This record gives sequence, structure tokens and C-alpha cells, in this order.
Amino acid sequence: MPETADDGAAEVNKRRIVNVCKSTMSAESWDDFAKVCDASFRCSYAGTHLWQFEHDVFSKVERLELFLQVGPGQVKIGQCAVGIGRKRIVFSDTIQLLPEFEECWSDCMRAVLDHLGPGLYQYGSEWTIAPCRAQAAASLAGIVELRSRLVDVQAIDFSRWDDFETYYKSVSTNARRNVKKAEKAYDKLGFREQTGRAVFRGLLPLQILRHRLFARKGVRSSLAALLVRSTIRTLATFRYNVLVGLTHGPHTLARYLGINFGRNYFYMEAAAEPEHPYAASYLLHEMISRSYTESNGRGHFVMGPDDHQQRGTPAWDGLVRSRQQWNVSAFPTSVLTFHYGV
Repeated sequence: MPETADDGAAEVNKRRIVNVCKSTMSAESWDDFAKVCDASFRCSYAGTHLWQFEHDVFSKVERLELFLQVGPGQVKIGQCAVGIGRKRIVFSDTIQLLPEFEECWSDCMRAVLDHLGPGLYQYGSEWTIAPCRAQAAASLAGIVELRSRLVDVQAIDFSRWDDFETYYKSVSTNARRNVKKAEKAYDKLGFREQTGRAVFRGLLPLQILRHRLFARKGVRSSLAALLVRSTIRTLATFRYNVLVGLTHGPHTLARYLGINFGRNYFYMEAAAEPEHPYAASYLLHEMISRSYTESNGRGHFVMGPDDHQQRGTPAWDGLVRSRQQWNVSAFPTSVLTFHYGV
């Protein structure tokens, strides 16, 4: 009779032998497991290719499954994807562990490193709400020249409130005031939603709005670069993308692009027409409300990273303040680089 996750959790303190094997899972099964682990969209089957565009387009992606040895049997407790490049090996985000096996991270990391062999590694991302692993990595034999870039991922943790109304009362007065101003300014507002491949049709209008927004804030940007980056990410995650426009009659006042992965909702891009300054707040309120409802109040609305390197610039400080208005929490994580076995 095969072991269950509950059986494995009961035995975890007795024996921690982790076996690694190449995955033959389907994309759907891979994603289902990642969602249970509260992983970010970068851990989705297709999303694992995102890092290639950022690090090494000629690299090879290898997906691994992690099994905990329990007596004569074994139980799957985790998985991860790595990009094996010419100069380094990059984890596509993190090792995804079932919540009841979080304490096995060091054992899993050691097993993966032994499987992959010596080299220069990068671990972590700016989009995960998984905990910082710098201290745990530093304690592993064979890891040298460890460097850690600390990141606070800012997200609304819905579990902090009993219902959405209670959460909404906790956001800043200014945010709620802007929503009310939008309600008073327009007699009838609607929403136009696009998902899957249909999202691509709305990318250019959104990037035009974002380009104009950056210009007003004095932030240098290229419309072509914005469009290319957004298109690449959408290609890798199109199964989970949602693009929503706030409409007033035939006009679209604001646009929002997000990624919904499991019970976590990732705010990627949004902008409003300059003559409709309150439309963005109204649309953001709608998307947060939907996320709360769809996750039964147990998910996170992830608004983005803060690596503290841009603090002091007006545009960045304004972005951080706008997130804080919606009562985000900071989830400290890290992006690690190190050598192993050399």
C-alpha cells in the first residue's frame, strides 16, 4: 500500500532521506502540485521557461520531483525546475514543498544539489512568498561564496481578516475615497474581461497607458520594451492570465493585467487614462474583491517586490505608498547565489 502525505509527515523526524528523479508529470499535474504548495506563477510548468529569457536562452530546463523515504516506501513531498545553462544553474523560483514538509527544505536542497553536481547556482525569486532561505543554505556543507539579496514581497494576506468588508475598512481613507469618487463620477461602470490567448489583444493598449503613466511620473521607459517583456511573460503564463478593463459606455477607463495561480493572485500591470484619475483605484478594488472571494479569504493578492534598492526615488516611494494604502504585508524572502562542490 503506497504511503500518504500524512504518513510521511508522521515519520519525517525519524528519517530524512530524500530521493530525486526527473519528472514525467503532465503540465496539469505539475501545476496542481505547485498550487497546493502556494508557489508563485513562475513555478508553473510553462512559467519555468520565463527565467530562460532573463538568464540564458540556450539553457535546458530540467524538472525534478522529490520523494521522502518512509520505511520501505516513499512519498512525494516536493518538486522544482532548474535551468542548466553554460555558466550557471538557476532554480525557476524555489523548491515547492507541501506545507506539512516545510522543515525538510535543507534535506531537499542537499539532495537536489547532489543530483545536479558542482557549479554556480541561483535560487529564489522576487515573486515568491516562500520564506528566506539564506540561513538554511549557509548551513549546508559544500555551499561556498553565498550571497543573498533580500527582498520584501508585498502582498495582501487575506487570512488576516474575517471577511472582505472588514479588510476594506482597514485600507487607507484615501484609497476608499478614490473608489467613492469613481462611483460618483460615472453613472454606470462595467468590466470587460479577457483570459487565455485573448489577453494578447489587450496588451498593446495597456502598454500605451503604462508608457504614458511613466512619462507623467518622470520614469524613462520604452513602449517597445514594455510590450516585449509583457508579451513574453504572457506567453509563458497565458493559461493563468486575466486582463480586465473598466468600461464606461464604449470607453475603457483603466486596464489591469494579473496572473491567478492557485489561491494566489499576482498584480502585474495596470494603468488608467490620465483624465480618469480615480478609475485605477476602482478597478484595483474590484480585482482585490474578486481575489478574496475566489480564494475563500485564504489567498494572497501579491502586489510586487521591494528590494530596497530604489528607495528614495519619488516614483518608487509613491508606488510603495500606494501598496501600503491597500494594507499589504511584507513577506521577507531572498535571491541567493552560491557555488556548490567546487
